[in-house]
Amino acid sequence: MLPHENCANFYDFVFNNRFGHGLSQLTQRNINDIQSRFPKGIKILDFGAGTGRLAIPLAEMGYEVFAVDQCKKMLQVLQEKAEAKNLVIPTSTTLDNFKHESFDLIISVFTVLHYITSEEALHGYFRDFKDMLKPGGHYLFDLENVEPYQNIYRRQNGLVHNRQNVLPDGDRINDLVKVSFSTPDNTLADYHEKVSGIYKGSTFECEENFQLKFWTPQEVTGFLTTNLGFELVDALAFGYATYFLFQKK
Repeated sequence: MLPHENCANFYDFVFNNRFGHGLSQLTQRNINDIQSRFPKGIKILDFGAGTGRLAIPLAEMGYEVFAVDQCKKMLQVLQEKAEAKNLVIPTSTTLDNFKHESFDLIISVFTVLHYITSEEALHGYFRDFKDMLKPGGHYLFDLENVEPYQNIYRRQNGLVHNRQNVLPDGDRINDLVKVSFSTPDNTLADYHEKVSGIYKGSTFECEENFQLKFWTPQEVTGFLTTNLGFELVDALAFGYATYFLFQKK
């Protein structure tokens, strides 16, 4: 089972309630950063697009957006949202369908790279990104710091969220999230999520278990620069994450 496949239809509802205004601020920060650096009309590949948290508003602003996510159900939600706004956003569950395209910008933010737990797979994606970027094209991604999660595991038995919210419109949500580090690799976390409640008048329940790999900046930036010849343009810390912007030379 792919991450978030069980909860795709409720993903936006769950995450908006879990993180609230902070998630909106983070989303807007990413949009503002892209808008300030890149002119409208350029071609963008959103790798790990999910339900379109960035793809939808960027397309509305006039960027030509393509969306990739391994979870087909997440892309179905994205397409429904795009169609409701009369937007055309090509989607695919793999990069293969877009390898004939050339992009000005590739983005993989909101901890997308942490869902890739194999170094071989990660490096394979990076090589594909280089091939799919135009000369002088850019790659934007973020990496989260593992230490806050390790602290939660040590001090709170891995309990990240355990909340019950009743909303004014009658919806409600029971939200449980835990992380654990059960292998010798202290950057590989087991993620467990169980969510239930009432959404738009109907009851729902979903449960997910998958792993997250907390790649270090040195592991990622070292490969991009030394092995693929990318140049670091900018690095900016925001919350628990650091955002990196690289350019293909």
